[in-house]
Amino acid sequence: DLLGIEFKGDYMLSDYVKSGLTFTYTFGDLTKEDGSKEPADRVPPATGIFYVNYSPIDNLSIRPQARYAFSHRRISEDEISDIRISENGTDGFINIQILANYQPTESINLKVIADNLADAAYREHASSLDGMGRNITLSVNYSF
Repeated sequence: DLLGIEFKGDYMLSDYVKSGLTFTYTFGDLTKEDGSKEPADRVPPATGIFYVNYSPIDNLSIRPQARYAFSHRRISEDEISDIRISENGTDGFINIQILANYQPTESINLKVIADNLADAAYREHASSLDGMGRNITLSVNYSF
């Protein structure tokens, strides 16, 4: 049995500034053959994003955001035996990012993502890898 809730809302602060929030939560139980229940396997923690988007002109946006995940202590028996997951579950985290997007022409799109600006240690639930430290990604897309 899985139950979930998703929420997305945004608010225009001015003609150029919009803020928003997303939130996703899933809750699940597995019913065993004997009728007892345990937490469902691989159910992620509550997650979401809080952002402020600044678009002074149509083809430019700058978006500071905080991507977050709550701590996750309700884990299944299979997850306890999984070496990627601590028997105590997964800690929550906040990842501070800045995204910039510029489209100088209809066919060219430039993006810059400054990720994990606080250089905080974190791990996604059920991942065997820690999140990357502070980093910057640049991308250029050309459509023809």
